[in-house]
Amino acid sequence: MEKKKGEVVQDYGQERELLRWEAEERLAIKKSRDFYSTMMVLAILVGIVLFFIEGIMPVLVVAAILFVGYALINAEPRIVMHQITNKGIVTEGARYVWDELGNYWIDEQEGRKVLHVMTYRRWPTRLVMVLPKSGGVNENDVKRVLSEYLEWEVPTVTRIDKMVSWFNEKVPLE
Repeated sequence: MEKKKGEVVQDYGQERELLRWEAEERLAIKKSRDFYSTMMVLAILVGIVLFFIEGIMPVLVVAAILFVGYALINAEPRIVMHQITNKGIVTEGARYVWDELGNYWIDEQEGRKVLHVMTYRRWPTRLVMVLPKSGGVNENDVKRVLSEYLEWEVPTVTRIDKMVSWFNEKVPLE
């Protein structure tokens, strides 16, 4: 039986590792002092408006959101293991079989290559895996292995994506 592109033929044999790499769990993007001061000013303005509308509780919620955002931005990402096997993808110990996975693409963010794989699960709907900076696995290796099981398809840019890009250009937070 001949396998067509995009068609998954279940392999019920032994699981074989095709590709493995270690990388950060997410991109660590350093923010400037201007970013933090802009966010603080925006939070204060929103807090003042909410205080006059509803009282102190919404202001405390805004302060909590600001604190959580600060903590998440400054937390260093962990190093995690990603594997591609003949049965699917294993990332951070979670296993995703080929039947649960859709298309994939690789893009560049903050100077790093990032692999995106869409899933048919309710959560997560997309696997995002940072490729290593150097050595070992590269973009071509990942494409070569994944092209046997998944379809390469870069998502189209939607109106919302365009609006967010326009807003980021016109109102820089840094």
